[in-house]
Amino acid sequence: MENIENQEVENSNNISTITEEDLARIEEFQKEFLRAHTPWVRRYRRVSRNEVCPFCGSGKKFKNCKCYEQVKNVPIYTLQSNLN
Repeated sequence: MENIENQEVENSNNISTITEEDLARIEEFQKEFLRAHTPWVRRYRRVSRNEVCPFCGSGKKFKNCKCYEQVKNVPIYTLQSNLN
């Protein structure tokens, strides 16, 4: 009986405390988990090429507007948390 009590005491003393390094790993994991599980949303509505340009209001079709060249290389999707 005394031997079992000594083992329990030793086991309770062997429980390691969380170090700063462990906390950093946990925080990094949480950030990656949230990033991976956050839905993607469009930054602006989908614009077809034959619509009037909604960005500058010039009245030109979007495919002929100067905005088309500026906007086509910008990523249209972003994480939802960045919009809030």
